[in-house]
Amino acid sequence: MHVVLWKLLDEACGKSKAENCIEIKERFEALQDLISVIQYSKVYVNEIETDSNADVMLVVKCETEKELNLYMQHHLHQELSHWVSKIRKTRIALDYIE
Repeated sequence: MHVVLWKLLDEACGKSKAENCIEIKERFEALQDLISVIQYSKVYVNEIETDSNADVMLVVKCETEKELNLYMQHHLHQELSHWVSKIRKTRIALDYIE
C-alpha cells in the first residue's frame, strides 16, 4: 500500500488550490487504468480546512513490494509526481504491504 498526503500551495501553475486538488484526484485515479500493477487507487480531498490537515490523500494498493516499486518507477507515475512537486508545500508518505 502506498499512502501519500500533500499540503498544496494556495496557487500554483496558474490554478487555485481547489482546482489543483481536483486535477490531482483525476490524474492519479486515471493511472489505475494505465498501470497494470495497481489493484486499487483512490484520492481523497480534504473537506474541513484547518492548518494541520493535508489537502489531498492518495491511496494505492499493489499486491507485492515488487509491484509497488514498479508502480513508483513507472514513467506515468514519475511524470505526475514531478508535476505535483511544483504545486505542493509538503509531502508525507507511508508504504506497507498487507
